[in-house]
Amino acid sequence: MRKIMILGAGIYQVPLIRLARARGLETLAVSPEGNYPGFAEADRAVYLDTRDREGILAAARRERICAIATTGTDVAMPALGAVCDALGLPGVSMEAALKATDKIRMKEAFRRGGVATTDFRAAASLEEALAAAEEIGYPVMVKIPDKSGSRGITRAADPDALREAWAFSRGATEAERIIVEGFAEGEEFGADAAVQGGRILAVIPHEKRVYFSGRTGVPAGHLCPAAFPPAFLAKIREETERIVAALGLDNCAVNIDAIRTPGDGISVIEAAARCGGTGIPEVLSGYLGINWYDVILDLALGREVRLPREEGAAPRAALSRMIISDREGTLKSLGYTAEGHAVRDRDWTGEKIRVTLNAAPGQHVRPFVNGTERLGQAVFIGESRQEILRAEADFLRDVRVETEEEGTGKNG
Repeated sequence: MRKIMILGAGIYQVPLIRLARARGLETLAVSPEGNYPGFAEADRAVYLDTRDREGILAAARRERICAIATTGTDVAMPALGAVCDALGLPGVSMEAALKATDKIRMKEAFRRGGVATTDFRAAASLEEALAAAEEIGYPVMVKIPDKSGSRGITRAADPDALREAWAFSRGATEAERIIVEGFAEGEEFGADAAVQGGRILAVIPHEKRVYFSGRTGVPAGHLCPAAFPPAFLAKIREETERIVAALGLDNCAVNIDAIRTPGDGISVIEAAARCGGTGIPEVLSGYLGINWYDVILDLALGREVRLPREEGAAPRAALSRMIISDREGTLKSLGYTAEGHAVRDRDWTGEKIRVTLNAAPGQHVRPFVNGTERLGQAVFIGESRQEILRAEADFLRDVRVETEEEGTGKNG
């Protein structure tokens, strides 16, 4: 049986593992030992840190894999690129993976490649960060260069806020330098794409549902089709072409975060050489009428991928929404109403709604600050934006999350 290595065994990788098995591949889930749901779904577990390039390459050689893939995570991408380079497998190169995961290299590549993005500095000390902010002009964003999912990011409006942001970011990374970059005013949006054989197959913009965590906006859901005028959609595709060229991306999914600035300008925040999280694969699947996880697997297997361009998509609409907690504690109960049914099942699929719960009563939960801390997600698919927006509003009105502060007995 042909073997595929899936880097990561978390909630983002579970659908990919399931589909690979359904397609007759032997799945090897790679992750450190732990209570990760992907281990139960895969044929075998490989207990390695997904940052361990040498260990993963040795395991890939030993297992004689035919493909390697991941989704929703940046930390594994350099190892994936190293395996693709060494074994001649389809997929992103290590050089491109490094540019797409190290935000300092990424911003430098954007600048060289003419990608529309804000000014930035890489600072090795608080003093350098304060000097950078003065040069760029407040407000600024303070970011760590080596993690995704909105980790270690803070908006700072003045020097005092920057000092606090610096301490927060410093505690979230082992990187020597931290990024200070200009803040772009406007509406945050996303776009996903697929690149194969040096050709961009499709670019699919999506609106974002942004939850403010107290430090920065965190994606809490996505919506297709994006209600953008044709001229702005054309700008997104042009900017995607510059991003792909600047980072050297090929044979991979692409995830882009950007700002729609006043006057329909674009400021690119970052780009990744993999599909996004927080329900993006499910939204793309519902909107395009395909399975986006099939696209990820076909790219990894070197099979020809055929996709409709965004403007040629079927007349559908799709939306994802994270189910979250706004407080820390022990989850007492989690229920919801879907298509008129009161439900407490961990997985529920209706005609136009699919709900997946990742948390269970008795589990410790935290306030939502990145996509992996969701309690679950709901995906809505319909014939129009209006239809799914109504379904989303009805669903959110009836979601019931009850927690208890640990050690106090106080309910929330």
